[in-house]
Formats: sequence, structure tokens, C-alpha cells
Amino acid sequence: MTPLVIDPGTHVAILAGGGELPLLIAASVRRRGARVHLVGIKGEADRDIEAYPHTWVNFAEVGRMLTALKGEPDVSPAARTLMVIAGAVKRPDLLSLRPDRGLIPVLFQILSFISAGGDDA
Repeated sequence: MTPLVIDPGTHVAILAGGGELPLLIAASVRRRGARVHLVGIKGEADRDIEAYPHTWVNFAEVGRMLTALKGEPDVSPAARTLMVIAGAVKRPDLLSLRPDRGLIPVLFQILSFISAGGDDA
């Protein structure tokens, strides 16, 4: 297996749930001189992510989440972007979700995933 190389030209986007893991990854990325942006799920991610460039999103704001994960406006299009999903997330109350328009294009994939047993399968 080839080790993952994170050099100063890399941009790492972290979808952050709860716990320390997203922060440990962000610190490691910074030590390597690469850029990092955390996308924190409200009610899940630790407020300490605010020590890094970050965006807060609600659980169902898929469009906003994807826009933030694609990178900050000043990230060069030539930069290599990596995405990491890290941290704990509790199952949301489906009736409390407030999705944005970004959910529509991926709704079929999400429903297929759920009908196949979700993350328990």
C-alpha cells in the first residue's frame, strides 16, 4: 500500500463529527504545511474546530456541505484536494432535518444506502 502524501500543495477538507479525531487530523495536516478546512456538523462537532478555517452546517444541508468541502475560494484549482470524514455522529431525528436544495441530487443514493441497511450493513 502506498502511503498518503500530504504536501504543502494539498488542501484537506474534513467533515467533522464529534470527538477529538477531526482536530487531531487537522493538526497533523497543518504540521505538514498543507491547508485544512473543517466542515462541522452543528450539534456534533466540537467548537474547538473554530481554531481552524471552518464552516458550520446542519446535518441535512448537503449542498452547503459539499460546497464547503470542495474548498475555499482562494484554493488554487490545481491544488490536490482530499476529503476526510471523521468523528462520531448520532442518528438524526428525521423530522427535525431542514435539508437544502443540495439534498435533491443525492436523495436517491441516500435512500438506496438506507434501504440496504445503512451504516449497520
